[in-house]
Amino acid sequence: MAKQQSKGTRALLTTLNLSDPPLPEPELEYRFHPVRKWRLDAVWLEWRVAVEVHGGVHAGGRHTRGQGFINDREKMNEAQLLGWIVLEMPIQWLENDPLWCITMIAEAMMVQGVRKLQAAGIEVR
Repeated sequence: MAKQQSKGTRALLTTLNLSDPPLPEPELEYRFHPVRKWRLDAVWLEWRVAVEVHGGVHAGGRHTRGQGFINDREKMNEAQLLGWIVLEMPIQWLENDPLWCITMIAEAMMVQGVRKLQAAGIEVR
């Protein structure tokens, strides 16, 4: 039986459906760390770009309470050290300004694309 998608994942997929031209489809719930069992909500592997959707920010959800917040910082720092750009988006951003969210994802892909070219020794201006 397939796992039911969270409200945040549904909001992200709804936002991505508004993209014109469309962004590539992300992989959901991707385990990114070689040792820890951490997962990122949505990733675009080719670019090492991810989105973490945060719900419950006004209701004291896990991401905003003491130890949950601290644990998330550890996870996000580890992702950055592994070369990921992780965009953290509250559900409200996805619902209220989906085109801005799409733009941020596309810009992160461009940044990572330039980094890949530079790592290959290709000059980018």
